[in-house]
Amino acid sequence: MAIADGGRADVLAVRLSPELSRSMALIAVASLLVLWTIGLLATIAWMVQDASRIENWWFFVLIAVAAEVGLVRFAMSGVRAMKIPDPLVELDHEPLRPGDKMRVSIRQGGPARFDFFKVFVVCEQQSKSGTTKQHREQILMKKDLSLGPASIAHVMDTEIAGNASPSDKTLQSFTTWKIVVKRARKGFVGLDREYVFRVVERT
Repeated sequence: MAIADGGRADVLAVRLSPELSRSMALIAVASLLVLWTIGLLATIAWMVQDASRIENWWFFVLIAVAAEVGLVRFAMSGVRAMKIPDPLVELDHEPLRPGDKMRVSIRQGGPARFDFFKVFVVCEQQSKSGTTKQHREQILMKKDLSLGPASIAHVMDTEIAGNASPSDKTLQSFTTWKIVVKRARKGFVGLDREYVFRVVERT
């Protein structure tokens, strides 16, 4: 799905699409679980062919089985998390330019409960040496948030700094701007979502 192609916007002009939706996150976890299970079964089949292998490798297999249990619990947590809708993120315009004022709309559907709900504007610059967060601004913070069937909505105003780096991608590095929604609830994984938008140079 293309940048800013999150479907029809309702509050502001442009709806962003999440980089990794809840369904794609679950598919990734399920794929990892299947591959790990296949590898574990193959290892056990190889060991039972020779008793000496069991004596030499039982400890590593025990660790692998424990990891399998952990992966199953992780996957089940991901299934529970799928029942929670993804946030809807909209901007008043896109692409943006350095120095632009920006209005951000965040809507979260329910029913759901979060230990905290945070929203950031983040600029990440990645090079061969790794990822560095060049800019990180928190624009919303809610603790112990409980939602009924109706959505909650927040509209925040912020600004792209006048000296901000534009979005770009080269062979050596790339710079990405995104709205990051961090949601936490005990016993749930995979609740965070990231929504990419573009910052372009002024002409």
